[in-house]
Amino acid sequence: MFRFLFTSVLVLFTCNSTMALECLNENFQFRKNQQEIDYRIYTSNREIKLMSYNVQNLFDTNQDKGKMDWEFLPRNYPGKAQACARVKKHYRQKCLESNWTLEKYKLKLLKIREAIEMAGPLPDILALQEIENEKVVGDLAKLLGFRKFVVTNSPDQRGIDVALLFNEDHFKYVDHHQVVMTGGVFANKPTRNILGVNFQPMGSSNHFGIYVNHWPSQAAPPETRVSVAYQLRKFIETNRRRFGSSYHVIATGDFNTVDEDFPNPISHVIETPAWPEHLVDLQRVINKNFVKLRVLLPPGSYFYKKTNSWNRFDRFLLSQNFFSSGGLFANLGNFRIIATKNMGQCFFDSLFAANYSYGNHVFGIPKKYNHNARGLEDAGFSDHFPIVMSFSY
Repeated sequence: MFRFLFTSVLVLFTCNSTMALECLNENFQFRKNQQEIDYRIYTSNREIKLMSYNVQNLFDTNQDKGKMDWEFLPRNYPGKAQACARVKKHYRQKCLESNWTLEKYKLKLLKIREAIEMAGPLPDILALQEIENEKVVGDLAKLLGFRKFVVTNSPDQRGIDVALLFNEDHFKYVDHHQVVMTGGVFANKPTRNILGVNFQPMGSSNHFGIYVNHWPSQAAPPETRVSVAYQLRKFIETNRRRFGSSYHVIATGDFNTVDEDFPNPISHVIETPAWPEHLVDLQRVINKNFVKLRVLLPPGSYFYKKTNSWNRFDRFLLSQNFFSSGGLFANLGNFRIIATKNMGQCFFDSLFAANYSYGNHVFGIPKKYNHNARGLEDAGFSDHFPIVMSFSY
């Protein structure tokens, strides 16, 4: 009996290894033969390029007071062992064994730059999620060539924030504000702030606002994200009253929302026609009007392995006046999910998958970052793909 069990397990592992190799080989051939879109976006003199990117845990090597950032510290950092011993059992060993050094931090910055360069020239505006503080954003801004940036200071327990980096070649900075989620569930489990930054294009009477979001994860119930969505609405309405009908809005970032969410924070709160100032999901417009672009781009920016599904966590939600004549207008053909060949990898459902999708091979899913990597080749990028768009003024 024991011999049979051992043989069965050995066969299972052999099959897994063989199929993993087949997945890699098929992925290589698939990507080699795949017709690939040009991900590089070039802009004209009166055009502004915007990118949003969840960079997957960009932390420095110092402890932020009051934050649970111990996993992203050197192994011998004072107090790390004691702090890791207090975290939940599921994460404890990973925290204790991690060794986030200055060299690994610098490597992470280089891989973020590499991903951003896949979209061609530096975007005029870059929205970031999962960054720790002003220090890391400042280091990245210097590496990329951004002259200005703003960062939130959220009560999030992990110590992650959102940021906006920009160069004022086509517009001037007006002001920025952030909204803190308070009360209710957020009293015991704080989340990230929403960052709103207002600009005015050169030689234009119009204004536009970029709202950077990183909503609570799918581990939280949809009602939590609905609460954040209503706060975003209020934030937008406040600025609309300030700037008037010529105010244009782009809400972007990681919304952590799937179509199955009910109530749905995007379709029921942000996109609903019941809200006179409702926003429009740019990718929905693209999928309806640009068939070739829809086919060549991945279905989403994030792949969830447990359900074998693509998710559109990362989005551009635009005010309606971006699609009307006059003022600022979205350049629909310049929307991209940046999913170049080297940024993707193959996934197959293993023999131990608890569903009926065993044997499925999914090609080109995001190659998530390996924080233990020591070199560029095995580091990966992020568990999210960046998204890019442009608009003219």
